[in-house]
Amino acid sequence: MIARNLISKSVLPAKVSDSVSQVLDMLEVYRLSEIPVIDNDNNVIAIVSENKLLSLNEADSIGDHIVHGLIEHVAPIDHIFDIIKFLGDQGWSMVPVLNKEGQFRGIVTQENIFKTFATSFSVREHGAIIVVETKRNGYTMSEISQIVESENAAILSCFLSDGKDQEHLRITLKVNKFDIQFILATFERYGYEIVASFTSHEHVDALKERYDHLMTYLNV
Repeated sequence: MIARNLISKSVLPAKVSDSVSQVLDMLEVYRLSEIPVIDNDNNVIAIVSENKLLSLNEADSIGDHIVHGLIEHVAPIDHIFDIIKFLGDQGWSMVPVLNKEGQFRGIVTQENIFKTFATSFSVREHGAIIVVETKRNGYTMSEISQIVESENAAILSCFLSDGKDQEHLRITLKVNKFDIQFILATFERYGYEIVASFTSHEHVDALKERYDHLMTYLNV
């Protein structure tokens, strides 16, 4: 999944001729904290934030307060993981997408990233979650797959994160069955540390219900 596939068609940039009041309304409608501003040639000339706008006269044109400079952005071919890292580093609620000529191509929002993860990474699939740790230099995905498949299960999704120290890696798996006691025992036999597991139907159903409520809220 890359940036050009994640652009929100319903979120538009602000124009240099828009008033401060108009842009604040846009931020409220889009549920964003900042928004790119484009000129008449479809070039992004600034990123304006809600905090900055609230300090200005609402009747003013935002063009009167823009400071031109380098615009942080992603390219249309940047991967979703790179976009997530960008949003985390910048602390933004969105990121503009510019092509190699610097022309504006659209906006990727945190909300759209969340929806993509929810629909594309097995979040709603039924199954159990297993969290294990192992040493970084001993990690192989083939071994992990072998362990899960040896117990007649399959991996639906897999995420890696930092472990308890620099030498360890934490692996979060979602598998397609609820009865995982033999999978856990096999992981332990292979020297993996079991950090956590979530297996009850009630727990999964509760998560699904919370997800459905959140999706309803986001679509309001």
